[in-house]
Amino acid sequence: MTSERPGYKKMLAYANKNDTNTIFFSEISRIGRRVSDVITTIEKLVEENGFTLYIQHPSQLVFKRDHNGKIDILQKSMLMMLSLGAEMELHYQSARRLEGIEIAKRQGKYRGRISGSTYSNEQLLTKHSDIVNLINHSTLPDTQIAVTVKKGLSTVKRIKKILKAEHEIE
Repeated sequence: MTSERPGYKKMLAYANKNDTNTIFFSEISRIGRRVSDVITTIEKLVEENGFTLYIQHPSQLVFKRDHNGKIDILQKSMLMMLSLGAEMELHYQSARRLEGIEIAKRQGKYRGRISGSTYSNEQLLTKHSDIVNLINHSTLPDTQIAVTVKKGLSTVKRIKKILKAEHEIE
């Protein structure tokens, strides 16, 4: 759910702290990929928090309160259609990925992860000591750490999760 995502919480805290009244999104799928989640999130941002939302793609949409403090019903219907498109795209991407894996398996090109190819947490921390160092000794955001060490954001987040878990145990 969007409201549980760390980036969303950070954005909302920033907007509230800095007395922001407008939030820009590049496209509807950046808010969420499920119709119910997108509608709930936009209603919360607009109706409860009073933000005006600009969504750049597909056609520079604006969502703001009407004279009753709600999102206009025509805007809401447009929102539902666009959200449905984002949800359908997620479904089709997943189906295409699984179909591709099945084709590759039949052709003998895909066998899944090799048995024993996973690393222990200790091995991961050793392998990615550059990430560990930056997490422990800088205030850089995860995205900047990934760029700095030329590794994926998911790797940085995985290492951060391991470090957090180890810190909670101690």
